[in-house]
Amino acid sequence: MLSPITRMRVGLLSEVAFSAIVLVVLLFGSIIAPPGQKAVFGNGGPIDGGHIEFAGGIRIKDTSAELLHEKLDVQIIDDSAKVRIIYTLTNPGSAVEVEYGFPFLLDQTDTNFDESEIRNFRILLNGRPQSVESIKRPFTSRIEDDHKLRKLYWKISNLTIPGHKKSTLEISYTARNYYSDFGVSKTFLPGFGTRSFQYDLSPARGWKGSEHIDLNFRLDLSDLSRQNASIRSLIIPFPYERKGSVITAQVQNLNINSALPLTLEYENSNYKLSEFFKETALRSGVTIRVSSQLGPDYGAENLIDGNPRTVWCEGVPGIGKGQWIEIEFPQEVSIAYIGIIAGVPNSKQLYIANPRIRRLRLLEKRSSTELIEESGTEYSLRDLDYNFTPEAFFPMVSELVDKGDSFNKSKTIRFEILDVFPGSEYEDTCIAEIFTLGRN
Repeated sequence: MLSPITRMRVGLLSEVAFSAIVLVVLLFGSIIAPPGQKAVFGNGGPIDGGHIEFAGGIRIKDTSAELLHEKLDVQIIDDSAKVRIIYTLTNPGSAVEVEYGFPFLLDQTDTNFDESEIRNFRILLNGRPQSVESIKRPFTSRIEDDHKLRKLYWKISNLTIPGHKKSTLEISYTARNYYSDFGVSKTFLPGFGTRSFQYDLSPARGWKGSEHIDLNFRLDLSDLSRQNASIRSLIIPFPYERKGSVITAQVQNLNINSALPLTLEYENSNYKLSEFFKETALRSGVTIRVSSQLGPDYGAENLIDGNPRTVWCEGVPGIGKGQWIEIEFPQEVSIAYIGIIAGVPNSKQLYIANPRIRRLRLLEKRSSTELIEESGTEYSLRDLDYNFTPEAFFPMVSELVDKGDSFNKSKTIRFEILDVFPGSEYEDTCIAEIFTLGRN
């Protein structure tokens, strides 16, 4: 049965328009300003990525403060978005008090929202920090068959916009994008869902001159490149330039009422699973022995160091048939998963040049003498296509054992090479890493 592990919220909605004819925006509810104050809806925060319904009817009083320019900087870092927005405002009249609200639409269907999912939230007016209050309010969907449990989470600040001058309003925060990670009983490995980020360019109702603005935009995807993540969808509703992993744009007179939301969906499960392997592999107190090694740079310790760029190579003439590796744990452990990275993955040339394991025998012992299966178990491996980065090596892992929720109690495991895929240049059979996952 599918069981949620984590349920995160999506990234970042800018100033929210509440118009009955706009079909891509959502209801954030209203802020009731105290007598004498005027209310403005801020450029928002995390939302339920893609699961958004629209409702209108919000009335916001205008303010004399006019929006001249917006600078938007977004950096995607792993599962989060780091956002910095700088508005240039002008107020030709007297100073005006504004209640400014940032709404976060939270999907709490599977898990409860944790306030740590929104970090380092701050508002600066002309460089001075403003006090911020957090408020939760219920949210009712207008879709009859929608059973999601949502709440609105507001960040509210009372601002005094100076009169007869320009002002800068800066909002910055880091928030988790929306995703759902899960576990199933058939595999020991977690499932990592698609990450989703949205940013709505609609204006805050109440700023003068906010229908058409000049916008400086920057989106930094460098961390996703490091993770070798796949971009599933990228919608930027204006012309832009891309240099490497950074997207920039300078847009004049942008109609942000009609612009589609900025949308990014990406999948980084290979990176996530690689991190999971490194973090959960049973290594503490382990003793590893091998029948031979090519030299001091290709020793047994490389098999369990968590670094697939270091390799063990057998050291006998020929392709290493009959050579073995033995891993002994300090006490009996529960092993649910075993996988290996065969060959030398540092480059495609080296990967092809050296032999890779085609077939091996695995023997498990509960003690120094008690075999779980007398003859062991033979496994045939596929010769995987080369698809390796040091941070996202999971595509190069050949799975031998995956018992899901069950496991074998083992004290020692032994691998014996039975056959290999020949290398194009060398006869030294190599293995970059062995992963044993389970519970002590």
